[in-house]
Amino acid sequence: MEADYHLANQHQEKDTLFFDPIYTLHSPKRTLGHSAVAQANRQAAVVEQMTAHEPSSVSYQALETSSDALVDDVQTELKEVRETLGAIGTAAEGVMTRYLDTAAPKHILHMLGRSPDSTQPTVEWKDWMTTKASNDELLNVLQGHNYVVEQQSTSEYIALALDVHKHRFIQTAKGLYEVKVFGLPPKNIDDLDLVIGDVFDTLMKERAGYYHPGRPEVVVVQGQESSQYRRDVAVERNFNQVLTHEFVHALLCRSLEIPGSPLAVRWLNEAQTEATSRYIRWSNNYPVAEDGVYRAERMLRKSMLQGTPDIAQSERLLLRAFTGTPQDGDIFSAHIDAAWGARGVINKISRAVAFEETQLTPVGKDKNYAIEAAAVLTVNEKLKTDPKKITSA
Repeated sequence: MEADYHLANQHQEKDTLFFDPIYTLHSPKRTLGHSAVAQANRQAAVVEQMTAHEPSSVSYQALETSSDALVDDVQTELKEVRETLGAIGTAAEGVMTRYLDTAAPKHILHMLGRSPDSTQPTVEWKDWMTTKASNDELLNVLQGHNYVVEQQSTSEYIALALDVHKHRFIQTAKGLYEVKVFGLPPKNIDDLDLVIGDVFDTLMKERAGYYHPGRPEVVVVQGQESSQYRRDVAVERNFNQVLTHEFVHALLCRSLEIPGSPLAVRWLNEAQTEATSRYIRWSNNYPVAEDGVYRAERMLRKSMLQGTPDIAQSERLLLRAFTGTPQDGDIFSAHIDAAWGARGVINKISRAVAFEETQLTPVGKDKNYAIEAAAVLTVNEKLKTDPKKITSA
């Protein structure tokens, strides 16, 4: 079988991004097309080795078999990429289009009529990548994309900015705990790694970053500007809100690890995380938007706490519940139940949110954040105006 991807790695003369056959890819593995690009690099390296052997030799034939297998692997990976892109919706397609118009190889932009100097008819990215692009062309776009993400993943500028942000965060978090939780030390977030998340894993999934409990990393969306410096600066700007929010997720994740915890629900987790994140950003003189993110969830959290006689004490108990032992969670739950005069109030609120989400989600459609926020606002209004509809359910 012809080595289809050897030449796809060597388009420097066409002013496009490329990899050498011996190149080791350093973009995160979850970056779109990472496996395809990595396998193509391996296949190119095998082809390079084949030139040192006679075609009739056993070594050559073994390498040829390996090359054929790698080509098959690349084709399989590219097929999966096409299927992934074919399933994206209109909003995600808009994110992808804006990004690829700045990050794709120049000769591809020109060919698709998407560069200022091109006279070609304009072709839409989704249609081209899923049905019209050859494997070599699609692979080259993925090479360029992985290279852009890799630049930010290995940027010294971002690494230095991360160290500064971590230091500020840790010091402020310790101060917060000393004031509100009587000296309980925060989880050590100094060992957390920063992972640059590509737009396909972040913005196209309605998130600018995320943290998974148990993983020693937080993910922040890549910069999407037209130069490496501008992309690095964009990532640093995201540290204020996105990275702080994800660090707080790591700090408060203890409750999510407790089976059956009433705190392990999305609306309350995001509400508490963003409320804590806003305090830390404000303490470090970072700008804090009046509305900000997870506004609906924070409103419901506020309404729940306003049913208690001492909101400051409730704030302390809630923060401790998110970071302490299962008993701390039980203490907070009992505190809320006593204030509202009912049992299992947090669970009842969460069930009401889940019910409203099912009511608001169109048949055959997936739930999105707009639906989640609308459901939370509906429950919040009921809790404020007729709480028995929630607490007596």
